[in-house]
Amino acid sequence: MANTYTWKVAQCDRTLADGVISALHYTVTAVTDDGVYSAGAYGSIGLEAPDAKTMIAYDSVTEATAFLGCKLPLVVMKRSLKSKQHWIIS
Repeated sequence: MANTYTWKVAQCDRTLADGVISALHYTVTAVTDDGVYSAGAYGSIGLEAPDAKTMIAYDSVTEATAFLGCKLPLVVMKRSLKSKQHWIIS
């Protein structure tokens, strides 16, 4: 059974003085292709300080660019969500 994963930014923690985002809070939802089963998770990850030369200004950060540079454990997250779905189905 294949899943479609949807990632969303729930919140960004930042320093007001320089606009550096220090933590990203996110949700992820896995839905089976037939739409019958779903599972979700919420998490947060601390971010390393960006290079000042390549940093995206806070006002220009979008949901798509917010995930750049994050070292999210995608394989582990997908296994966890799939496990939740399997438990629901059983």
